Amino acid sequence: MSAESHPSSWLLLSVAEFLDRTGQRSPTPGGGTVAAVTAGLAAALARMVTAYSFPAKPTGTEAPELLDLAEQLQRLDGAIRRLADEDAAAYEQMQKMQRQVRQQEATAAELQQAVELAITVPMELLALIGYLLQLMADRAGLLNKRLRSDGAVVAHLGRAAGRAARENVLINIYEVASGEERTRYYDQADLLLQKAEEQADRLLQNLG
Repeated sequence: MSAESHPSSWLLLSVAEFLDRTGQRSPTPGGGTVAAVTAGLAAALARMVTAYSFPAKPTGTEAPELLDLAEQLQRLDGAIRRLADEDAAAYEQMQKMQRQVRQQEATAAELQQAVELAITVPMELLALIGYLLQLMADRAGLLNKRLRSDGAVVAHLGRAAGRAARENVLINIYEVASGEERTRYYDQADLLLQKAEEQADRLLQNLG
């Protein structure tokens, strides 16, 4: 596969292939996709910790709550994986619009639409990360204590992915024409990251 050709999904590559492609002189996969893949690792690890937390003999309270957690984590996992590809596609579309505007083949309004999408995708990722960490923090008492370190890694990966997603929001904000809109995006990204950071701290604390 050449550097110019793209897989139908970055997640179809092996880990080694993904790392190789990330290291090439190519804008995608870049920071946005890496942030989403990191969040995906956090979600997958959270699912593993939950799977090992079901009691051999349920008391009638743990199993329903863990089942609900497992179902919600699976849905989150799917949404995060989708964003890994959407982020790369949104960035490439924004770059395309930038070139076309310079060549007078696209309008400034079309560029702003592409910019908005390039901001919305990592912003959505930030929100999903905060929710993932909140779910795990809320149910930390039900999780298998032997997997505390894995639960802690979920918190650390989620925090890193959230910070990375915010960086991808901020870099694209520079392309927004309206100062008022830029401020709104800044504030929204900061609030979402603050929530994610707080939930990561809660998860670590609740794991004991």
